[in-house]
Amino acid sequence: MPVWIKEYNPELISERMEKVKIISDDGKVSFSGFEHSEHVVLLNSMIKFNKEIPEIEKRRIINQATFIAGAKGAITPKSLLGEINTLECNYLSTPEQNYRLLTDISISNSCQIPTVYFEGSSIIVHAPLNVAAKTNRKKMVEKSQYFFDNNIPKNYAPISVTVKGRSTAEAADKALDRLDFIRGVWNLFHNRKTELRMSMGSRDPVNQIILGPLHTLHHRNGTLATESWWYESKYRNAIKLYNGGVEIDSMQKFMLNFCRLLRKSAYKQDIVHAVLRYVRALDTGDWDDSFLRLWGVLEFLTGSQADGSKVTIRRTSYMFSDREYVNQVLSHLRDYRNMSVHEGSESGDIESLMYQLKSYVERLIEFHVANKFCFSSITDAAKFLDSPNEKEAIDKQISRLRYAKKFISG
Repeated sequence: MPVWIKEYNPELISERMEKVKIISDDGKVSFSGFEHSEHVVLLNSMIKFNKEIPEIEKRRIINQATFIAGAKGAITPKSLLGEINTLECNYLSTPEQNYRLLTDISISNSCQIPTVYFEGSSIIVHAPLNVAAKTNRKKMVEKSQYFFDNNIPKNYAPISVTVKGRSTAEAADKALDRLDFIRGVWNLFHNRKTELRMSMGSRDPVNQIILGPLHTLHHRNGTLATESWWYESKYRNAIKLYNGGVEIDSMQKFMLNFCRLLRKSAYKQDIVHAVLRYVRALDTGDWDDSFLRLWGVLEFLTGSQADGSKVTIRRTSYMFSDREYVNQVLSHLRDYRNMSVHEGSESGDIESLMYQLKSYVERLIEFHVANKFCFSSITDAAKFLDSPNEKEAIDKQISRLRYAKKFISG
């Protein structure tokens, strides 16, 4: 059930909406000026929805609720939330349908990757397409050419993702998340082997396996499910095709083992979220953007988003035997991150900085998915990373805990 987030005051927004509300003679509601769009955006931040509602559906529900509530009477926080609750329930009760997302991926024709099954979806590289799928996909590519400045790659491999969803928006979101997760694990396999890269000329993404700019959603028979398309906002140019070579089998084994460990995790969705943020951070040739995004992933994986960079650095350093050195490196990276955010500074060493930070994020992802100590959450793992780093201090803590156990046992 939707609820207001405590930090906000919905009265202020509902009062302003009521002031600009107009009701025509036939009872239809409209809003004067341009404030209504801003109000809908604000309301999206002020309301906590069911986690299964995709962002685009949240905006649709909020927008529709403002008109329904306005037609019934005064717009108030209570009337808005009531209509939003009804629309959310209607959405969640909608039966799921079968869809197929089609896009392109930077994999060569000579690289044969077996079908991947994840979360009920099948992900097929070099996907066989029937006439309807080919025709409708081509139609959407031609329709969107102006949007991508005729820069859609011609030699990327077709890839498809089967998915179920209550709406086209939900289906596309699910399909792209599942595809990006698997792609994230594939890229993690390769990226973690490279600790430094020195590039000349154009800035290429770290990831070797990226998506083309245009994604289309189809029914299983190949017809279009919607005339809308989804796109990669940071896509700029095609990259060199990934051919895998002798490492394909090793990459697949790594992916299967990663997914096996993930199924055992008590906080699976957090790990999936971290992998999605990681792979999307490294899809772009804007290395400063990649760096800032990676720092956010590091904070997430150390459970330190609200605790400050000192905690992020201390918890990350704990994972390494040369903690003092790692602490110095991370402090250096933190200082660059702060300059970049607050002063807009850029460094000629940004590629090296990005690769340094990348290696720590990768280590933490693998630490969490392996979960050798049976942590129940990222917060639980963070408590472990706050442990003393000297044996004497640990022994003293163990001794005190034994005394505490005896004390509470009477």
